[in-house]
Amino acid sequence: MRVLPQKGIEIHLQKRFVRNREYDPLNHLKWETIGESLSKKRRESFLGAASREIQEELGLGKNFKRFRIIGSDGKRSFTTIPGSRVEWIPNPICSINQLQGAQQWEGIGFVAVIPPDIDPKQDKEGETAGHRWLSPDKLLKDLIQHPGNYMSLHYPVILQACDMIVYNSSFRQKILNVQFKQ
Repeated sequence: MRVLPQKGIEIHLQKRFVRNREYDPLNHLKWETIGESLSKKRRESFLGAASREIQEELGLGKNFKRFRIIGSDGKRSFTTIPGSRVEWIPNPICSINQLQGAQQWEGIGFVAVIPPDIDPKQDKEGETAGHRWLSPDKLLKDLIQHPGNYMSLHYPVILQACDMIVYNSSFRQKILNVQFKQ
């Protein structure tokens, strides 16, 4: 999401383009937010995966670091025994677990804020068919009226984020207070 001086908070959505329909026959051309599973090869953290996908899916490149992740307050990385590392994130906005469908997937949801001057570019993998920005109140109304237009796995994260922004003034203020250096 981003905060525009005259418009306020806008939430980014992208239209999912599923190249292999056997992999995911249910969510082709559905609206989604940025999301990805953890890379087991890389032994990636939740915040590492979130950062990677912000860079990749917005087409901003690996060196783009101008974003803030809300909901990662108090992140801790620790170990109780040598050779073990645990990531503990006490404040994600929600957790999700797909119990049935094309992909078995579980994860946690975050809100990421990017600078207002950034516009998404087409991703190199061709996984998106378009981008749009909506205010949280308009998006919340559309989520409730047309849930079938949204990727099933991302729907609860988007719904929770909109609900928190629209009805929780301290959460909304956290987003409005994010500052970026010029």
